[in-house]
Amino acid sequence: MPDIIVMFFLLGVIAGALRSDLTIPKAVYDILSLLLMLTIRLKGDMALHGNLHWRLIAFALCMLPILSVPGL
Repeated sequence: MPDIIVMFFLLGVIAGALRSDLTIPKAVYDILSLLLMLTIRLKGDMALHGNLHWRLIAFALCMLPILSVPGL
């Protein structure tokens, strides 16, 4: 099965090349956006699996208070 990220990219390239007025309903757009974000996160999680070091966890915990401040 082809990668969904590549499929989204190819759909955009084809639609741009054909200069089509590609419109999809808002509900379908929301579902496709959510699916794409989940796929990207799953790929990132799979890449981190087995490569997670304690230094990375410590760094993330140190950055959490800084990144949680609104307006930065």
